[in-house]
Amino acid sequence: MAELRQRLPVGLTTNEIAAHLGPPDRIKEAEKGWAEWTYSLPPFLEGEAFPGTYVYGVTVTITNGHLARWDCSYARPPGTTVVHEEIYPNSSDQPPQATNQDAPLLKFFIVSTNPIAGGRLIDTKQFPKLGFISSNANLAIEIKSLTSVTFEEQTFGNPPNAVEKEWTLSFHLSETDAPRFESLTADNIDKSFLMMVANEPLFSATIREPISGGNFRLGSTNQALIEAAKKQLINVPHEHQ
Repeated sequence: MAELRQRLPVGLTTNEIAAHLGPPDRIKEAEKGWAEWTYSLPPFLEGEAFPGTYVYGVTVTITNGHLARWDCSYARPPGTTVVHEEIYPNSSDQPPQATNQDAPLLKFFIVSTNPIAGGRLIDTKQFPKLGFISSNANLAIEIKSLTSVTFEEQTFGNPPNAVEKEWTLSFHLSETDAPRFESLTADNIDKSFLMMVANEPLFSATIREPISGGNFRLGSTNQALIEAAKKQLINVPHEHQ
C-alpha cells in the first residue's frame, strides 16, 4: 500500500498514471471529463486498512485529466476459514437493564510524541511508551448509536497445516457519525490514534488514508487485544431506530 500511495498521489495526469501502471485493463467513462481506469495487480497481503486480505486490483478515478482518487479491490487469501459473529447489537432476548450511568463512549485520541498540556502519557503493558493524548477525546461516539460491530477469527492455510490466525473487529458507524470519523482520519494522515472504551485503552493503529463510508476494521494477531475490546462492546444496550 505504501508503494501505491507513492505512485498515485492525487493530481497525476493520465500520462503519468499510465507511466506508473501501464495501460488499464478496463476504462469506464460515465460523463465528459470523468473516467475510471481499472488495473489488475499481482496479489499482495494488505496489512493496514483491511488486515488479513489481499489486494488484487486498483481502480483510479480521473476528473478533467487528473487523478482524483483511487480504491483497491480486496479478496481473502486462498485457504482462509472465517468464524463470524455479530457482537453488537447483541442477540439476547433479554432487554438491557436500566442504568443511571452515562452512555458508554467509543473514544478516539490522536497520539503525539510530545507532551500535551493537561494530557497524559500512555505507557501500559499492551501499549508501551505509545505517546501522549489530550484530556478530551478528539472524537467520541456513543456506542449505542453504532449500526453494528462484528467479530471475525480468520485462520490462514489449509488445516491441519494452518499455523496463523488473525482476529478482527469491524465497525459500522451511523450516518451521523461516519462523516465525523472521516474528517478525523483525513486530518491526521500518518498519525497514530488510540481507541478507548470506558477509559480503557483498547487499540492503536496508524491512519494511512481517510476512512469514508463509516466502515472500518481493526485487526491483530494478538487475540487478547481484540477479545478485550469485544468484551467491552458485547453487552452495551443498542439504540433501536
